[in-house]
Amino acid sequence: RDGFHLSRQTMSRLAQMVGEKMEKLWDMLREVIFQGKYLQIDETTVQVMREDGRKNTSKSYTWVIRGGPPETPITLFYYDPSRSSEVAERLLKGFRGVVQTDGYEGYSFLDRKGSPSIHAGCLAHARRKFVDIIKAAGKTRKPGYTDQILSLINRLYKVERDATAAGLDEIQRLDWRRKYSKPLMDQLYLILT
Repeated sequence: RDGFHLSRQTMSRLAQMVGEKMEKLWDMLREVIFQGKYLQIDETTVQVMREDGRKNTSKSYTWVIRGGPPETPITLFYYDPSRSSEVAERLLKGFRGVVQTDGYEGYSFLDRKGSPSIHAGCLAHARRKFVDIIKAAGKTRKPGYTDQILSLINRLYKVERDATAAGLDEIQRLDWRRKYSKPLMDQLYLILT
């Protein structure tokens, strides 16, 4: 805006330097996240240019963790060149509670016997699998349990939309979910078992 040009490389380096100085703050925020009983984690690709020892076409990852006390949720971002489960294990080390993830196999360590966490899946990712079943079956398919499952998931989504429209805070939303989502989840469980 002021007519002063900084190269993208310079801006990236400045951001990296600030990030290195902020590691202690990141660790403190991670401790706050771990005070909650529920968190979400996901990773997404990012391309980093001129990274030591790596080609410019290499994929790296930004890991995102969201959690903490319901009244003060925190979202943290963490860069790593790897998507391996070791990164997720390191980021979640010491957490006790429910961890929600997508279907990526790298989170399977959460399912091990003796894990201090309960592994919860992502309903959007599960829903996609049932949509894929319907698409694969084609127009000659007969309605069945897949349709029932999708109907219940759609009703769960409506519960969430209604909670948002009502302007509920995190605590009120929990009560709302107990009242409206739990019966639907119970039905879903019965169909799937």
